[in-house]
Amino acid sequence: MSNKIVVKCFYNGEVRAVGTIKSSTTLKSLKKRVRKEFHRDLDLKYKDSDGDIIALKKPSHLRDAIKVLLDNGEKMLRLTLADKPDSISQTEEEILDAMCQAVVVIDKRCKIILFNKSAERIFGYSRKELLGNNVNMLMPSSDAVDHDEYVKRYLRTGEARLIGKARQGVAQRKDGTSFAITLCLSENKAPNHHTFCGTLQEVVTNTESQASNKTSNPYVLLENILDTAIVINDKGAIQYFNKRAEAFFGYNRSETLGRNVKMLMPSPFADEHDTYLTNYFSTGDAKVIGTGRDVIAQLKDGSIVPVNLSITEANRGGNRIFTGILREIKEEQVAEKSILQQEREVLDNLVVPAVVIDDKGTIHAFNKPSQELFGFSLIEVVGKNVSMLMPEPDSSRHNSYLSNYAQTGRKRVIGVGRDVVGRHKDGRTLPVHLSVTERKEGDRKIFTGIIQKLGK
Repeated sequence: MSNKIVVKCFYNGEVRAVGTIKSSTTLKSLKKRVRKEFHRDLDLKYKDSDGDIIALKKPSHLRDAIKVLLDNGEKMLRLTLADKPDSISQTEEEILDAMCQAVVVIDKRCKIILFNKSAERIFGYSRKELLGNNVNMLMPSSDAVDHDEYVKRYLRTGEARLIGKARQGVAQRKDGTSFAITLCLSENKAPNHHTFCGTLQEVVTNTESQASNKTSNPYVLLENILDTAIVINDKGAIQYFNKRAEAFFGYNRSETLGRNVKMLMPSPFADEHDTYLTNYFSTGDAKVIGTGRDVIAQLKDGSIVPVNLSITEANRGGNRIFTGILREIKEEQVAEKSILQQEREVLDNLVVPAVVIDDKGTIHAFNKPSQELFGFSLIEVVGKNVSMLMPEPDSSRHNSYLSNYAQTGRKRVIGVGRDVVGRHKDGRTLPVHLSVTERKEGDRKIFTGIIQKLGK
């Protein structure tokens, strides 16, 4: 028993004992035990008798550490754990894993470091099969052969062809079949952390959907999400009703397809819905599309339920369709955390720049990627007007835009992506792509801006 050593791990402010090891334990075995305890690969370091932090990179390092401990009569190995360079934190991983879009994150060597559940469904690979492998295995050979060279050239010259833009491309599944995708690529660059995050969605063409109409579901991604999802056409007729919608509303899918979506609304909202669609098509004035809004839904049994509704518009085969995602509003959930708190928590763990402001333009959240992009620290911006991140004349006009929006409801940026210009702390202008979403908290509106740097 004298050669038994207790292992204590320090990670992200948490102290955890992971049992005992023998003096003959290998580094590989120790790493496996730590991975099992923390569910991720971590760098291992220990503090020697002089107080120096020594990295455990080779088997000999662990042997030397154990020998010194035993020679000094000590029986505890204190390990300091750290995320590997270019790795994704556990919180970031959990957020990205919950997204309904496929997300793939790679490091600057093109190695896959995150592959979320939606990506598993689309590509047919498990994440264990892909983590640590080159991302070009998800591409047809014609694209894969050039990918690494493109990344190397970008790292060398800063000349970006894809970053900050959305474009269509071709991907390849595990079974070798190719399929069209829409890819949005963003970059997160920080000391010891340089990653690229690809968010992608499968594109189903009109020809493909007609050919496979009897055998496949063009809304397969919506079928697998945990939220209630409904798709309607430009007449308001329901085209798709996912499993969660069946469970929530109490209707069987066959009872809803082809019927007007107003069957899911109480009066007077049901009476006004067709008029709202007609007005939107004639004026382009969107009241709900592109934003989150609290509304009332009516279940099959006649009961009404408050829900948060988000609507997006798309074109499928030349026809306009609208996808609604509904989340039931539960009083205990609302009381638990404010909208602003929820937004802050999500933003703090995103790998892309993001800013939260209120309806006065006051900054309430400014995550690390934003700090790196604009050059301002958190303390320098929180509580100040977001116009400080804009050059003239946009800076002077922004408060007027917010005021006009509050009075008229007419949107210029909210709900759509738009190329704009930001201002760095040193005065430089920054061409960026800005996407803004809106949420309500009581009488106050909260706006979240997701930012992608364009060009160099």
